[in-house]
Amino acid sequence: ASAARVCSGQALTFDGGDDVVTVPGASPAALTRFSIGFSLFTTGPGGGSLGRIVSKEDGPSSDILIHYRAADNAVAINMFNTSNTLFATFGTGVVQSEHSSWVITFDDGGDRRVHMYKNGAEVPYARQDTMTGTMRATTNPWRIGNQGTGSRGFEGTIDAVRIYDRVLSPSEIAILSALCPR
Repeated sequence: ASAARVCSGQALTFDGGDDVVTVPGASPAALTRFSIGFSLFTTGPGGGSLGRIVSKEDGPSSDILIHYRAADNAVAINMFNTSNTLFATFGTGVVQSEHSSWVITFDDGGDRRVHMYKNGAEVPYARQDTMTGTMRATTNPWRIGNQGTGSRGFEGTIDAVRIYDRVLSPSEIAILSALCPR
């Protein structure tokens, strides 16, 4: 990954290959509610046409993975429960070569659905599963731009990644969206 200026001046540019950034430090096992924010500039389909944006996965064990689905031109999130059942949400509205700010939220104690916001507004969904069972919680590391094996490289620029252990309010989502002007 190389640095590029998109928003913070510290953006990471990925070529769809095997580049990956592993976030240092301990990864909390239990994330029963969260918000993940990032800015995105997609330039291609990425590795396997499923370029990872942000993920908490390691080999066959995945908790949360956010990726660009080139076939649908969508940002998607996959989450798993302890029975290894996949729960997916696909938001629409990604445009290649266009900058966008995203916030993804989930509350296990709420409606148990992922909510996705592009540039401060909730997106229409092509699919929005409701989580059942117990959400998988491991100490897998957070990664940006790829999975650990290096086979799902993102193609484009990722900036301003933020991970919160709570659901952000609509006004907080609007503030994050405004941090990286389009």
